[in-house]
Amino acid sequence: MQMFLICNQKDSEMSQPPSNKNRLNQLIRAAVLGSSAFSLVIMPTQAIIAETLAEQQVIVFDVPAGSLTQSLNQIALIAGVNLSWSPDLTRAHSAAAISGRYTVEEALELVLRETDLLVQTTGSGYTLVTRSNAVQDVATPAEQTEQSLSLGRMEVSSMGLGAMTEGTGSYTTGRVNSSTRLGLSLRETPQTITVITSQQIKDFGYDTMDDVLKATSGTYVYNRGANGGAYFSRGFAMQSQYDGIANPWGISEQNRNPSPDSAILDHVEVVQGASGLLTGAGDPGGTVNMVRKMPTSTPQAAFEVSLGSWNYRRAMADVSGPLIESGRIRGRAVAAVQREKSFVDHEFSNRRVFYGVLETDLTDTTLVSANVQIQHNRYNDDFGVQLGPSGEDLGFGRSSFFGADWGRLEKENRLYTVRLDQQLPHDWQLRAAFNRSETDVNNKMAFPMGSVDVDTGSGMTIRRNRLQREFFSNAFDVYASGPLMLLGREHELVLGGNSAIQTDRSRNNFSNVPIDNLYQFDPRAVPYLDDDTLTEWPSFSRTRQRGVYSAARINIADPLKLIVGGRLSWFESGTARENRVWSPYAGLIYDLNDWASAYASYSDIFNPQSNKNASGNNLDPVVGKNYEVGLKGEFFEGRLNTGLALFRLEQTNLARLDESVPFDQNNACEGWCYTASDKVLSRGVDFSVAGAVTEDWQMMAGYSYVHSKYASGDQSGDAYNTYMPQHIFRMSTIYQIPASQWSVGGDVQYHSRIYQKTDAYHIRQGGVGLVGLLAKYQLTEQSEIKLSVQNLFDRKYFESISSPNYFNSYGAPRSAYITYQLNI
Repeated sequence: MQMFLICNQKDSEMSQPPSNKNRLNQLIRAAVLGSSAFSLVIMPTQAIIAETLAEQQVIVFDVPAGSLTQSLNQIALIAGVNLSWSPDLTRAHSAAAISGRYTVEEALELVLRETDLLVQTTGSGYTLVTRSNAVQDVATPAEQTEQSLSLGRMEVSSMGLGAMTEGTGSYTTGRVNSSTRLGLSLRETPQTITVITSQQIKDFGYDTMDDVLKATSGTYVYNRGANGGAYFSRGFAMQSQYDGIANPWGISEQNRNPSPDSAILDHVEVVQGASGLLTGAGDPGGTVNMVRKMPTSTPQAAFEVSLGSWNYRRAMADVSGPLIESGRIRGRAVAAVQREKSFVDHEFSNRRVFYGVLETDLTDTTLVSANVQIQHNRYNDDFGVQLGPSGEDLGFGRSSFFGADWGRLEKENRLYTVRLDQQLPHDWQLRAAFNRSETDVNNKMAFPMGSVDVDTGSGMTIRRNRLQREFFSNAFDVYASGPLMLLGREHELVLGGNSAIQTDRSRNNFSNVPIDNLYQFDPRAVPYLDDDTLTEWPSFSRTRQRGVYSAARINIADPLKLIVGGRLSWFESGTARENRVWSPYAGLIYDLNDWASAYASYSDIFNPQSNKNASGNNLDPVVGKNYEVGLKGEFFEGRLNTGLALFRLEQTNLARLDESVPFDQNNACEGWCYTASDKVLSRGVDFSVAGAVTEDWQMMAGYSYVHSKYASGDQSGDAYNTYMPQHIFRMSTIYQIPASQWSVGGDVQYHSRIYQKTDAYHIRQGGVGLVGLLAKYQLTEQSEIKLSVQNLFDRKYFESISSPNYFNSYGAPRSAYITYQLNI
């Protein structure tokens, strides 16, 4: 018999010295309140809170999805009750997340609703029994009915985009919302979605979104050096979101928003293929939704310290919990500092991040939260290794640096969010959220230009560049969702709208100095560029877009569901303007049995163009259309998810030069004229598996094949975006050795060849396979130490390639890291 016991006797508590939990609760309050500049009355001990919560009928629960055993333990801990059961009853079960205000009986019924287990009261608390073996003399049928919960209570916090994964220990999740906002399981969603959970981020030490997406099946990170990484899927670029709200400037692309530190993230959802329903304008590769951590209903704290190759140093602190005795106000504060040098000479990277969030239950049906996220990056970087004019290797090693020793690139991003969740009648829910993003870029750097004489090393110059840039965006999203009864069946509906305004202004200056001999290049000898040479803010742009959307999940029959919806969009940026652009969405899901489904779906997205045709009108927007069919499996009650998809992605209306109209600055086009006639076709397959293979073995693995080519025009039949591989395989896995404190694991990353070929040069990198190893040792119940090795076999390879002068970046050599983690 397993028993979880919480003592709530006042005399017992008052006679004991302050516990670690007491001290932790005080620490959390001080950290969160101090960082958020709020002044609240703090109760001195956790004992008072526990006693108060035990006396209340309604308690705030925030229990993530996971094994049923974990969920029951957390409910007992939060409520301060005795709960006993036989381990055999719960070993094979998982539980969905619950979040909101419930009685303890209601919370227990919610996590047990997909099982054959019942809650029965005992003289000392509660026990679990099967329905067939329920002890009838514990309570009369009428009393059992009275004890049984009404499951009509809605989960005010459960509208979060994807079930929160913290504390589940899983490499998968039970619910996602990035595709349709309908809050469906992975098997119920007719699109390919990959989730990188909190546990996987923690196990493998993914510090940034680059790390996360390099481990994600079907995505490719193109390293653009000082310009930041660019993210691709199925041959095309991707959009990004924070908690489901559009992030208009993206992340780490062309001196824009920095890639967020993973310390603030609960998990990342990656939707592959066109996602115009919620996004509006954009590229058809997909959407990266970064779901941030939220406050917990019980006190907790996590601390982490890491050391590694190239003087890597990192420290992180994360404290969370209730701020007043009723638990109606909760807070969380996360801070991380990271410093490291590089295998490339003269390069370094420093990062500081702070994230603070407060949430409060204004009423039993109203939840309001506000958070602030601040990240500052400071680093030195270049544009990669120089190659010969024909793409030949000039013999420069992985440590070669072609920039200025004095180079400094700085980005600071400030993101402010306010969110309202409201429970409505008839099981409907409303969410409204607003994001304000501000980014400052301040760069001083240098990079080579020109073509080198292979024999003498002459012929090139180095451009010294000074750039200041400011990005601002305001994004708003509101939607309501809930059930709808029609023709005797329950269906689901979501109605919403969003808008975004983004502003960009920049000023810069540059000057060139010759490079006498590239083979003898010295970054310390590059003349410094004076700050006073900056021009006055000559560049300014503003983009506005808004839209309304809707989606419905229609229950045609018990095994057959139809998801249908669409979006109407308006877009304006410079001379590009589009009104009432319709982006449809449709998906059909058929349940083959209790654990497998087949599906087919269509989605699209548009991207406005500023190029003009011979009549002087803007070209029609580029349209990306995603057709997909597949199979999905859900095993072990959702703890293991699999997916197989075949897709066809078309991008139409691409601009092509109109050779029938000569160049003339005075014509209707104001120069060159274009036609919207080019087309790109991408076809392929995705396969993925994620979750618990056994109780002790977690794994995420996936393979993708993408063949992209031009389907019209002079380049018809030619490969498209050849700097991205056709084949990608990713696997991350960890195994808990039974009856041991040890866990062992590793990861494998493979991609096929990449190349760039023109009449002038041919650059090629063959297929690359990388292996990493991981070992963890549980020092105590609350602490562990971890050792990881990356690129175990020290493979030398180009991580990305472009042209002889730019973005030919070597991947990192073998490296090792050690991390100490403490959870209280």
